[in-house]
Amino acid sequence: MHNFSRREFLKWIRYSSAGLVTCGAALPKLFGEQQGPPRNPIPRTIPIPTQPIQVVGLARNSFNMIALGDSIMWGQGLPDSMKFRNTVANWIEAQFQGTRKVNQVCRAHSGARTGWGAYPADTNGADPDTFYVSRNGYPYQGEVPFGYPSVSFQIGKAVADFQARGIGPADVDLVLLGSGANDISISNILDVAKVETNLGKGELANGPNWVRTNTNSMVVGHMKNLLPQVMSQFPNAAIVMTGYYPPVSESSDLLLLTAYLAILGLPAGIAGGLIGLGPDVLADIGFVLKGSILVAPALRSALALRSQAFAQTALNGFSDLVNQANQGLASPRVALAWPQFYDDNCYGAPNRYLFAAAEYLGDEMRGRRGQAPAGDWSTKSGIAYYRSEECSKYFPSDPTCYDASIGHPNELGAAAYAAAITGQLQTTLQVKLGLPVPRSMTLRIVQSGTEQLPSRSSNNRLLTWHWVVVSAADAQTGAPVAGASVFVNSPGGQDLGPANLSYHWYTGPTGQKIFYICNPSQAPARNLPGSPAMVGAGPQAGAIPCALFVTAPGYNSKSLTSP
Repeated sequence: MHNFSRREFLKWIRYSSAGLVTCGAALPKLFGEQQGPPRNPIPRTIPIPTQPIQVVGLARNSFNMIALGDSIMWGQGLPDSMKFRNTVANWIEAQFQGTRKVNQVCRAHSGARTGWGAYPADTNGADPDTFYVSRNGYPYQGEVPFGYPSVSFQIGKAVADFQARGIGPADVDLVLLGSGANDISISNILDVAKVETNLGKGELANGPNWVRTNTNSMVVGHMKNLLPQVMSQFPNAAIVMTGYYPPVSESSDLLLLTAYLAILGLPAGIAGGLIGLGPDVLADIGFVLKGSILVAPALRSALALRSQAFAQTALNGFSDLVNQANQGLASPRVALAWPQFYDDNCYGAPNRYLFAAAEYLGDEMRGRRGQAPAGDWSTKSGIAYYRSEECSKYFPSDPTCYDASIGHPNELGAAAYAAAITGQLQTTLQVKLGLPVPRSMTLRIVQSGTEQLPSRSSNNRLLTWHWVVVSAADAQTGAPVAGASVFVNSPGGQDLGPANLSYHWYTGPTGQKIFYICNPSQAPARNLPGSPAMVGAGPQAGAIPCALFVTAPGYNSKSLTSP
């Protein structure tokens, strides 16, 4: 945990749960949905700037990129240096080796919906995009969750942003597009009360089927309307659609899962306060909840099945959309980047790729009160502070605003997204984007061994770490490959080092020691259907071979097996 005590965390669970029980009256009604069938589609014709558009042409030295979508595309809770869209932009510049500079426009923001589906009740039948924007100009920073402007409306805003630089829609090279989860909402995905009944088949309460049906309707179906809009608006752009991950798995920690459900206002989480502590009042919040019991393993299993149903249904549906979009084209224009999240990477799991509940509670509470020090925008602590400062202005009674990063990709999850996207750029979309043809490299293990090193996450006790030194050479010339990096058990990640054992793997440049620990006892037991098996990493000695991935600008990624 980060910067708060366990007792504070337990108290916080009760505050969060109670907040969601009582804040319904305090929150604006704009979060309510009209009942009945959704109107389809909502968006009207996207306004196109009427000023003359400068066509930069194929010989230009810029690469124009747009990011459209929800909180995942925005990079909830992460500073700019860790957001995957910025990692991708840096990767593209590296491929061109300085000959082209990336111009990026990001209109993604937390909470964004596709723009199709039911109207919010407060708009009285009006288009919600124009309704809200005309009244408040969208005053929130991207960290504050709010459904509008929708992703559909973001298109026109991005066009205007580039128009101000003299760049027209025809000169956009790449669009990163991620949307749909807010249309169904994580609360609905994890609400075991949402079920399909099928008496004819003897199924009285099939939760995964409910998730599949509504994911097809509200996620895949809405993207089916959104994707053609993006393709027509940016006629020459390659498009990378990003996918989703199963939020909960059998590896999710029960205490953290209890907190997650409590923040979402789901009954299982509200009932799962903590037994024996009785009511508690935080003077600065004023919400009260009597404790009960933790989430049971059986409930976790049910949530894991619902999570898998969501991720797999979205994957199947998005894959079909991509195939349809590329039919008849000389080279693919649309690609799907699906991040590799396994059981151990889900919410509250040992090797999690997602923010957990209240990781930055101290910063969030200081931000709520406006207490110094404010923090730094370049750190996760600073982002938490400033998000809460904004939440205190607009949604002071909503815990889901203060801890909006919960369940979103942390720096490791963002790295997994970046790896999935760049993998599609240098393969499926390489011709469309005019990226240099990637070269091949040969890999060799130069040295390997073991060392006893302390770990902060294990009370500084000594652990046996394996290490390896890898060299990479150009397959044709034999010259050393510049800028090559090695990742253990992951095609992308952060430079964490052995002191951060909770992440279990380490990355670094070729020619230097890369430390790792792999153990079969930590291997994920339940992956999504069709997902390749990946060896998990654990803190025990007695390592087994791990997968080593090597990447370098201008080269195809390559892997080998550790000793």
